[in-house]
Amino acid sequence: MAFVQIRHLTKRYGQHRAALDDFSLDIAANEFVGIMGPSGVGKSTLLNIIATLKKPTSGTVFVAGQPVTKWRDAKAANFRRTQLGLMIQDFRLLPNLTIGDNIALPLTLLPPRPKDLAERVAQVATQFSLDPLLTRYPHQLSIGQQQRVAAARAIITKPSLILADEPTASLDSHAATTFLQHLAKLHHEAHTTTILVTHDAFTASFCDRIVFIKDGRFFAAVTSKGNQQQFFEQIVETAAISGGRWRDETIN
Repeated sequence: MAFVQIRHLTKRYGQHRAALDDFSLDIAANEFVGIMGPSGVGKSTLLNIIATLKKPTSGTVFVAGQPVTKWRDAKAANFRRTQLGLMIQDFRLLPNLTIGDNIALPLTLLPPRPKDLAERVAQVATQFSLDPLLTRYPHQLSIGQQQRVAAARAIITKPSLILADEPTASLDSHAATTFLQHLAKLHHEAHTTTILVTHDAFTASFCDRIVFIKDGRFFAAVTSKGNQQQFFEQIVETAAISGGRWRDETIN
């Protein structure tokens, strides 16, 4: 059974055209999947529905066999706190807390406070090369460093599912590459299932598989064969056909 099962998902806003239109997809456990497509095709809507932040007009999302889109607010909120790691463009770091305390925040909100909290903060800090920054404050960090802090905070609860919405959109080329290398390493070491929304072929080339959406529907999919440069070129070609856009660069 797939770890994430999306079945006939439709999302309409008023009388407008559907953001998602009878969209179905299976994602295996431990798979790293990218979602691509032109602006406005429903990529972020899809991620928000999987995260239980929005309700679909019709259809169901199952995570580990559980119909998460059917749950009431309290149960959905518990799912987000305990099983979901959410990475968004707005880092939402608390300016008056140190980097270490920002990373630890999700675990301090979940009683009981774990006895190994310091060790877990140290572990995720090491995974994202944040060890020297734990006593600093957000305003003392670069944008790329803040993004890594937000990612560390998202995964400190050891989620089974990570959702990332345009995680490199505000980063320069070097910071984006560094972040993606950390994210890919984390994914493979922690054996999480990761779904990443992006319009950028370079970012997408770090995934295992790319699913393209067009007009709210499944359009195409490409799978990595292990060569990142070739995968990047496949993504660019498919994005061009689907009407998407991408960063115009090659992989060094």
